[in-house]
Formats: sequence, C-alpha cells, structure tokens
Amino acid sequence: MSVKVGWFPQARYKGDDNKNSSVAMVACTQEFGYGKGNIPPRPFMRPAAQNHAEDWAEKFSQDIKTGDLKYALNNLGFMVEGDIRKSISEVWEPPLKRETIYARLRKHGWFNREKFSARQRKNHHKKLDKMVGSQEGIAKPLIDTGYMIASVTHEVEHG
Repeated sequence: MSVKVGWFPQARYKGDDNKNSSVAMVACTQEFGYGKGNIPPRPFMRPAAQNHAEDWAEKFSQDIKTGDLKYALNNLGFMVEGDIRKSISEVWEPPLKRETIYARLRKHGWFNREKFSARQRKNHHKKLDKMVGSQEGIAKPLIDTGYMIASVTHEVEHG
C-alpha cells in the first residue's frame, strides 16, 4: 500500500481563463516557475517536505503501531495535505507582478475598463495602485480562486 498526496486528474480549473487546466500542472508551474522570468518559482511543496518530513515519519511510525496500515497511511495523507495547504498560505515571495494583479481584478469584476472614461479610469487606477501596493488580498501569490489550496487531497492505493 502507498499514499499519494497532491492533485489528481479530476482536479481541473473550469472557465475561459484556465481552459480546463489541470490543477496539478498549475501547481507544478508555480512550484518551479515557467519561462525566463515569466512566472517565477514560488515553491511550496518542497518547503513543506523539508520542514515536515520528520513529523510525517514520526506520525506514521506512531500510527502503524495500531497494526492498521490503511489507517496509518490515511492519517499521514491528511497530515501532509494540511502541511501543503499551510505552506501555500505562507508564500508571499516573489510578489505578483502588477499586471497579474490587474488581470485578477478584471477577472473578478473589480473594474471594467469599458465603462470608465479616460479620466475615471486614471482615478480608479490610482486607488487600485494603493491597494495593489499593499500586497494584501488580491495580491496574495498562489491564491486567486482558492481552488488549488482547497483541492489538494490524498489517496491510499493498494499495491
């Protein structure tokens, strides 16, 4: 038996922006980056493993003493899921590019360029620049819709 933790084929983003993308592929792109600086690496899986490997081993060795391998692997899977979620939530560097933040804002309907005059758009952008500069909420790397952090899961497989 074994346990796998991560994103499985059924975890897919829906909608026009993501074109039914695999969450696993998006997570991998975020972990390692893509292109020459287009998407910088924002590791969360490797730090989770480095920071918690001993805890995972200890938890498994305690749970295996019950004699129930499936129980021990399930508990380990839940623990690893939680540590990955925590690791995702702790990533703030490198910060999102301004263009990425504006794309998020447009995607979530925070503003619609077509309905503003040039003057209104300029004033609106000043307000948004203040908000974007704060690196809060919409500017949090790795969490846009929340689907990646919510869909990390585990499976216990029988060998």
